[in-house]
Amino acid sequence: MEEKGEVSENDDIIFTNEPDDELAKLTKNLSEQLQPSSENSQMNNLPPISNSPKKSKTLAISLPELSESSSPPRSPLSYVFGNSVNIQPLLITSVKSPLAEKSDTDNPGNFSDSNDRNFNDNKNNHYNNKANSKNSRNKSRSQPVRPVPPIDTHFVDQEEIKFALDRLIKKGIIPEYQIRNDVISLARRDTVIAMLNEDYDRADALENAIAILAQSIKADSSLMEDKTSTETIKNRLDLAKASQKQIEAHWNEIIEQQKEIERLRRETLQQSQESDIRSFKEKWEQPEAMIPFTKPSVELLQIRQQQKAYAIAHKFIDAKAMKIKADKLQKIETEIARKRAAQVMKAEYEQILEKHRKEVEAGEMNWARKLETLEMEKQAALKVND
Repeated sequence: MEEKGEVSENDDIIFTNEPDDELAKLTKNLSEQLQPSSENSQMNNLPPISNSPKKSKTLAISLPELSESSSPPRSPLSYVFGNSVNIQPLLITSVKSPLAEKSDTDNPGNFSDSNDRNFNDNKNNHYNNKANSKNSRNKSRSQPVRPVPPIDTHFVDQEEIKFALDRLIKKGIIPEYQIRNDVISLARRDTVIAMLNEDYDRADALENAIAILAQSIKADSSLMEDKTSTETIKNRLDLAKASQKQIEAHWNEIIEQQKEIERLRRETLQQSQESDIRSFKEKWEQPEAMIPFTKPSVELLQIRQQQKAYAIAHKFIDAKAMKIKADKLQKIETEIARKRAAQVMKAEYEQILEKHRKEVEAGEMNWARKLETLEMEKQAALKVND
């Protein structure tokens, strides 16, 4: 690399792949070929690149590695001027000096449009983030925080896993159910290590341990399934028994209630029948009950009239004879009336008893039918629950 003059902090740096002499020639040829006429040139109408009066120097650095390209890309100028212009590829890197950066910082008005847009975007993002954070805080205050359920994490000591694996290989003692999967994982890793180390005895022992653990897990799973199935059946059986007892107790309670109702009905019926018997006795104990049966016959009345007539006529012997005849007839009629009254009373009493018997039989039949219906409903309910 060759240095052209002195370079200050405000100078630009241009990297190129051409040597210094060739760069000068190339620049001269390019300026001659691209020099426009004074009449058709549009370059005169372009505004100046910069209004800054300060001058900058250029440092040209040769980069030979870029010239190793066998087929460099064509320059856009070659499409305008043809192949007469030989443009070699240049790698130009613009390095801004610290003073220029300080000048841009001191003069915000010189910022580019992109910097203004970035500044406005950052400002808007700042206010948007602030508003979003405020909304999130308000939302978190308005909504109650739900507690996170604890996570059941099972931490296993690796030394314990290793000890369980060694004990399984050496003594054939199967590890506990909770760590068997971890032991299998360790055995698989150790199997790979043993294979890489060509320790095939160790690998075979580990494979056998894995097979034993897999078989044990399968057997335990089957046992647990059987146990779960047995427990499920037992639980169902217990529930069925409890339900049976509950249904049976329910229907027993209903039957007991009906029995109590039947007992009260019988007591009421018995009291009613006893009242009928008392009324019957009271009726026949009254003298008025015998009046229909003590009415004398026409013959007896005539004999009594003749008796009175003989007594009035002072025919006392004839009156006495009529009296004896009337008394004898009255005695006979009284006995007949007593027997008839007894028959009527007996018939009435038997009628009362028949009534009571029918009431009792009807009540018993109804109760037996009701009890049978209750028992059938009870058995049906128990059968449905089986």
